[in-house]
Amino acid sequence: MHISDSFQLLALVMVLSFPATEGRAQQQRQIGDCTIRSGAICTETDFRGADLQRADLSLGQFWNSDFRGANLSGGQLDNAGFASANMEGADLRRADLSGADLRYVNLNGADLRDANLAKATLASAELVEADLTGATLNAADLRYTQLDHARLQGANLTRANLRDADLRNADLRKADLRGARLENANLTGTDLRGANLELAVFRGAAMIGCQGCPVARNQ
Repeated sequence: MHISDSFQLLALVMVLSFPATEGRAQQQRQIGDCTIRSGAICTETDFRGADLQRADLSLGQFWNSDFRGANLSGGQLDNAGFASANMEGADLRRADLSGADLRYVNLNGADLRDANLAKATLASAELVEADLTGATLNAADLRYTQLDHARLQGANLTRANLRDADLRNADLRKADLRGARLENANLTGTDLRGANLELAVFRGAAMIGCQGCPVARNQ
């Protein structure tokens, strides 16, 4: 092999290797006493305003931690525990939160556009004015969740459990609610125009001022 060809090959290897090295360094960085990695146990930790873009926090435990204003966009947060954490105003766009434990979490004003929350547990969580446009919430547990004024346009809520949820003035236009359970939910002022409501259950739901609600099927 010619010497110049050897240098070109070496340069190519270095270029291809650099992003992987950078990614590994990012996953192992420290925030306080917490090492950012899959399976980390960092309860009651202060992550306020932290840059955690594309971080791998899957399978970790972060109960009662403070993520207010943190950037978790594109992160791997699947099957992690965030019970009672404060994630108000956090950036969770395109984050993978499938199977995550988000019970009692404060997600008010959070950006969850295109996030994956399939089979996540959000019982009694607060998502007031949260943006869940295009989010995946199929089979998610949303019982007693506060979703008033939340944006859920085009969201996938198939087979989601929304019993007793507060959806006042929420925007669910063109959302997929096939097989969803909305018994005793508060749908006052909610916008369901264009939503797929096939086999959805609305027994006992409050629907004053609701647009697109299936009044005839309220049984």
